Amino acid sequence: MPQIAGLMHLAFRRMLSDGTAYAVLLAGWVAAVALITGIPAYVDALNQRLLQNELQADARNRRPAFGLLFLSLDNVSGPVQLGGDVARRAAYRQLAAYMAAPLAAALRLPVQAQMHYARSDLFQLFPAGAGAYGRGDTALGRLNLGFIAELETQATLVAGRWPNLPAHPEQPLEVLASRGLANRLGLQIGERYVLYQAANPDPTTGERALALPVQIAGVWEAATPAGAFWYLAPSAFEDTLLTAPAIYLDRASARLPRPLFETAWYFALDGRTVRADNAAAFLQRLAAVKTQAQRRLPGARLILSPEDALLRYQLAVAQQSPILLILGLPVLALILLFIVLSAASLAERQRLDIATLRSRGASRMQVMGSYAAQGAWLSVAALALGLPGSLLAARLMGPAAAWLSALSHDSPALRLHPVLTPTSLLYAAGAVALANAATLWPILRHARSTVVQAGRRLARETSGTSPAVWLRDLLTGSAGLYGWYLLRTTGVFPWADRWQGVNLWENPLLFLTPCLWLWTGARLILHALPLLCRGLDRLSRRLPGVTLLITLRYLIRRPAQYAPLLMLLMLTAGLGTFVASLVRTLDDNLADRALYAVGSSVAVAENAQRLIRREGAPGSGPATDGAWIVPPFDVHRDLAGVTAAARVGRFPVSVSLGNRGYEAVLYGIDRAEWPAAGFFRPDFAPRSLGALMNELALIPDGLLVSRHWLDIAGYAVGDYIEIRGLAPQGGLPSTFRIVGALAYFPTAFPPTDLFLVGNLDFIFEQAGGILPYHVWLRVDDPAVDAAALRAALEAQSIEVLQLEDARARLAAMQTQPARMGLFGFLALGFAATVLLSVLALAVHAALTLQRRRIQLGVLRALGWPQPQAAASLALEQLCLTGLGIGGGAGLGYAVSQLFIPFLQGGAAPEDRVPPFIVRISWTETAWAAGSLFVAAALIAAAMALVAARTRIGEALKMGDP
Repeated sequence: MPQIAGLMHLAFRRMLSDGTAYAVLLAGWVAAVALITGIPAYVDALNQRLLQNELQADARNRRPAFGLLFLSLDNVSGPVQLGGDVARRAAYRQLAAYMAAPLAAALRLPVQAQMHYARSDLFQLFPAGAGAYGRGDTALGRLNLGFIAELETQATLVAGRWPNLPAHPEQPLEVLASRGLANRLGLQIGERYVLYQAANPDPTTGERALALPVQIAGVWEAATPAGAFWYLAPSAFEDTLLTAPAIYLDRASARLPRPLFETAWYFALDGRTVRADNAAAFLQRLAAVKTQAQRRLPGARLILSPEDALLRYQLAVAQQSPILLILGLPVLALILLFIVLSAASLAERQRLDIATLRSRGASRMQVMGSYAAQGAWLSVAALALGLPGSLLAARLMGPAAAWLSALSHDSPALRLHPVLTPTSLLYAAGAVALANAATLWPILRHARSTVVQAGRRLARETSGTSPAVWLRDLLTGSAGLYGWYLLRTTGVFPWADRWQGVNLWENPLLFLTPCLWLWTGARLILHALPLLCRGLDRLSRRLPGVTLLITLRYLIRRPAQYAPLLMLLMLTAGLGTFVASLVRTLDDNLADRALYAVGSSVAVAENAQRLIRREGAPGSGPATDGAWIVPPFDVHRDLAGVTAAARVGRFPVSVSLGNRGYEAVLYGIDRAEWPAAGFFRPDFAPRSLGALMNELALIPDGLLVSRHWLDIAGYAVGDYIEIRGLAPQGGLPSTFRIVGALAYFPTAFPPTDLFLVGNLDFIFEQAGGILPYHVWLRVDDPAVDAAALRAALEAQSIEVLQLEDARARLAAMQTQPARMGLFGFLALGFAATVLLSVLALAVHAALTLQRRRIQLGVLRALGWPQPQAAASLALEQLCLTGLGIGGGAGLGYAVSQLFIPFLQGGAAPEDRVPPFIVRISWTETAWAAGSLFVAAALIAAAMALVAARTRIGEALKMGDP
């Protein structure tokens, strides 16, 4: 133990002696811990928010997220005695005692509100006057008798007083009437009535008619109708005469048939502490509570609980966290690469200290142990800073997703309250382990060297690449090439059945293949860079001055010293370009999918009336059967916010090919209306939309046919085809002429859907009259929603059968948890890697000054001008930055064009139509590249300034560290 304490003290002193370098290294550790730990925290918080929204989605908007409702009904058929089933009354008392306190203790959640009531079967209410009451007599109403526990604290008396216990059993039972019931029936305080229930006398069972006198003691209304207590709205008890629980159970229940006809216990629990990690334990406790309730009162059922939603929530969190972690591996790899780069710079600064320890007898394990002690200190600091940072990262993932993507600012992802769960702590431990490994890896190389070996390496560092490095790069490139081959040929991986599907959110392996290509491309640039520098070196010999020559010679001789920085810059720029382009492509395609599924901004189906005139009716004229009267179309153009409207008919037809018939959908459009209102992209057809509409204008019977069907049917443009299903029953087929081909048409999903597009007016001619159609509306004003359009149409006496809003569909699609999590994580991770790249540039600049000061001092002593020495350092830094940014952006562009089309998957055609159009996000790429280059220019200027102020004598005296 003293040895370990001494080792920890030595490590701490060493860290203090080089605090700046260790602070830079710690920044990488904190970023790794915060981002990795933030993944489960964000997923848990987002799904918790979605769980709350789902459980609170009640029509009355009063249902809490963790509401429990136990209900028992005495619905056994057959005659019953007064007082009901004695065994049921005893079981009720057992369950009531359990619900009073043990239930909350068993669930281990605070109870925010609770409600308990019981009521009898229905009775007829008669005035308490003289006369007999029978089945045929007219009653004032049909009412229950019952009680609500703690009603005194939740209701106020409009008139009268609270019921008292009758002094004698024969006295009327005092009850409360709701204000609505009193106003409806004219009940007054002090009036007496009779609750009557007829029965057939049965000497075997003792069943007989009931006539229970009651007296109105007071009129009540809810004090806070919208309060948590009233899960069942006060209006649910409007037809129930209420009394005190003790009066009802002790006096009234013995005189009533089925007095416990309906009993219920409702609890509103505080479930904020229920997370994914303890949801299973809560569900087990809830199952035990249900068993206890059933055992005490058979038939008591839990009809309201968060059980099903919790199971979905638990499964979603368990699935989404690993998927987001895998999708975020490229960003995490960049952070680990920064840690490796920072640790390598530390090892480079301390290489002689390490070699001295090895030469004086210290083993490699002892050297590594001293640095492992530093890792322990860094682990403590990283956890202390990274765990709170993970909560901040989880909160920022939603706004980051909204910044990177077209996410609504009302999304649940923007209002999160993440907490650290056991899963988060497990991820944090994994992040610390990875950071330790990345830090110790460069130290291991120097721990093998003695003073002599370190001196030899310092004197002449080899520029060659080891066979192991070549083998690693070859394996990585082969894996990426094989992944591209599989996507190119089959569209999936051979092990895709282990995942849920083949789209990006369910099979994260699709995302790793382009990242392998980015890595391979960056490695190829590194391998080719010395050759390029040698070519430039030969060219620089012909130029005046030696600044460029010395810069290129340094890059040729020591590629290992700038390779990690160059890799970090290229991967940061490449991954940023790819991610930004992927997000923009996904966003644009999401909007296109919503518009494609609807057809336009809004699609309306309206009620059309069928006119039937029968032969022989006065003034009917010729017999006509089947004509339609449709709402006026011009009204739609005048709606507020509508910029274009078009009629679109969808008619099921059949097309014959040889001896086989094909079911198809014939779309009828007006070629003058549809282009302005319908959704269309240039890739939907080989010809322009204007050319296709001109063909329909010139040829009334023209038809645009699905290109997929043309391929399988063997038809060509100019052929005639016959379509059945338009003419009245038994009529001849309609002949159309093919004038063009379409790959896609809104609301049709090839290849499963066979679609045809023709002139709407010609279709009406073939059908013998107007047929019902849809109206597609283009709405550019976001303030005009579907409800406003429906209200405007109904104000024109148009009955709307169905109204589909592409904007609402898009908003729902944008809230997919995995999508929001990925975008938020990538946005934060990319911002973190840009900042860490700037730190890496500063660290590399400091090391370059440290390494080159003797060389520059000697060259200065030989007469090299001071401005050229400073320019050489600045030029070296700018060359590395420019190559890293430019090469990375080029790689990101190439990988985006190559792989983004493969990232659109899914089993249903709706997931693949319309196809991706790759959108390169130049704006975000330019901002990131500009930030890095501006930072590099400032660092280069600082290097030049420091080099210009360094004196020759000081540089030669200091020597190499």
